[in-house]
Amino acid sequence: GAGGAGGSLTRGEVVDCTERVGRAMLLERIEGAAAVLDDEVRFAESALGLCRFVNNAGVVATELGVAADIGEVLYEGAVPRRKLERIYTSALTLAAPELLSQMGMGMGMG
Repeated sequence: GAGGAGGSLTRGEVVDCTERVGRAMLLERIEGAAAVLDDEVRFAESALGLCRFVNNAGVVATELGVAADIGEVLYEGAVPRRKLERIYTSALTLAAPELLSQMGMGMGMG
């Protein structure tokens, strides 16, 4: 396996690895969404993956026992700010009906 004779990772190593993986996955998902921003169907699929990642990241950190130690995991790629804002706004627009219904505020749609 990948562990080798050194034994298990230290808590600091687990935190560092978790942050690195989080940044890499966030980068991949945001750039994937940016690439298909003008394709409604493909963007919806990409946005769903981005939202799923964001929702599950905290669960993963908690399961690894490092949630309290994880710093901010920020996007560090080259997508311009305006395009990032479009991605976030579009993703929220897609998620809004589901979010509202989860809060019991749905408009009878669905």
